[in-house]
Amino acid sequence: ALPAPLPAAIGGHLIAALAHHELAVGGAALDTVFQLARSAALCAAQAELPAAAAELLAGLLQRVGLALLGGSLHPELVDPPGGNALLALIAAAPHRWHEVASSLV
Repeated sequence: ALPAPLPAAIGGHLIAALAHHELAVGGAALDTVFQLARSAALCAAQAELPAAAAELLAGLLQRVGLALLGGSLHPELVDPPGGNALLALIAAAPHRWHEVASSLV
């Protein structure tokens, strides 16, 4: 199991990196979110994710979705990195997508 502060710290740093003024930092954050969500989706296919990991993914799903739909991402980060990260997050936490989508509209 992940220590309690670790998922919150990871999520906080990734979210801060999404808003960074350097495109390379935002792109690296989106790639990290994609890789994290992809790995979680593959793990979730075999076993249930720990609650801390599920909450981290749900938070990232909300923040990445909001950044994409709210237009706060630089246009070069929207496609493909932003779209890839969002799709991987949806695959990793499909049961949370409807809730997050409803809150974004």
